[in-house]
Amino acid sequence: MVRPRAAGCDQLIVKFARHGQIRQAVAVHVSHLLSAVPVFGAAKTMRQGFHARPRRHRLADQITCSTHVIVNLRQMSKIRLDAFLGIDVGTTGVRCLVVDETGRVLSEATADYPLYSPHPGWSEQRPEEWWEATRKAVVEVARAAGPHVGGIGLTGQMHGAVFLDANDRVIRPALLWNDQRTAAQCETITRLVGAERLAEITGNPALTGFQAPKVIWFREEEPRSYERLRRLLLPKDYVRLQLTGDSATDASDASGTLLFDIRKRNWSAEILDALEIPSGWLPAVFEGPEPAGALRADLARELGLPAGIPVAAGAGDNAGAAIGNGIIAEGLASCSIGTSGVLFSHSEELVRDATGRIHAFCHACPRGITSWG
Repeated sequence: MVRPRAAGCDQLIVKFARHGQIRQAVAVHVSHLLSAVPVFGAAKTMRQGFHARPRRHRLADQITCSTHVIVNLRQMSKIRLDAFLGIDVGTTGVRCLVVDETGRVLSEATADYPLYSPHPGWSEQRPEEWWEATRKAVVEVARAAGPHVGGIGLTGQMHGAVFLDANDRVIRPALLWNDQRTAAQCETITRLVGAERLAEITGNPALTGFQAPKVIWFREEEPRSYERLRRLLLPKDYVRLQLTGDSATDASDASGTLLFDIRKRNWSAEILDALEIPSGWLPAVFEGPEPAGALRADLARELGLPAGIPVAAGAGDNAGAAIGNGIIAEGLASCSIGTSGVLFSHSEELVRDATGRIHAFCHACPRGITSWG
């Protein structure tokens, strides 16, 4: 069987090796890939999935990208990799795993948080509760292997809107991917940008789940609170902000905002101008395997992890799960049925559905594109 290879692996190794950052390159890349492990739901579910395979098929064999990086590292250096921490900020709770380079689970923990629905069709959560749950779960898994963790990977629920003020304090509860209050704002976005142009830039029509209509709703319905808005983040990236102090995201998650140009793999100035959303509110965008911050020294001791370890840009939950399943080449697809159901396929080029039924997003593999619905 010929295994698929993810775009960007060779380039990633060369890029960091030239700067003498071999350990960081591998820690970032492998931790990102392995962070996909808990994405489907409870970590137990994923572990059962892996155990169902023949024993010789370990995770590092399934994810050629990570195997490729590790093999290259061994050829270039005697540095030994120990463990990687994956954090998934899900809809019902946070899930953490520590795994070694073969994908063997060393430690795992989950911590739940509530979902609030103050009105019919509304779905909200408090970002502070994501962070408290993350701290609790990370401390628990770090007891077993914390000192050996060489990098952190992040995944999380997509499309949500986290509103922060100038001091990075939460202004109001976050609006989630399954919130349905923004139908009128979707019509506004379509009118301002144009349906065809919107789909051409973002790969998608305006739908209530995306982040952009949530921002417009906030401006129209809670104008006094909106005046305080200075930073706009996705759910997993709020946790990154707490871990590193950096405002960053990855291309796959950014694709779910309706503010992102999926061809340029960056924020769309045209859409931001049309919607009057300042670009300065948005995080820097990285490819999934790239480092997008380092663990704060003051926090590392509390969590039981080494200070300064890299935190990968990561992935939206569906892209992370796809990488975990090896969906990193043409002709491969996956189906996940959890809080939501998604059919996911990988492509090297953008294929847009004129009807809007099939969504197009950037993959967490550099330069990769995905289609799902």
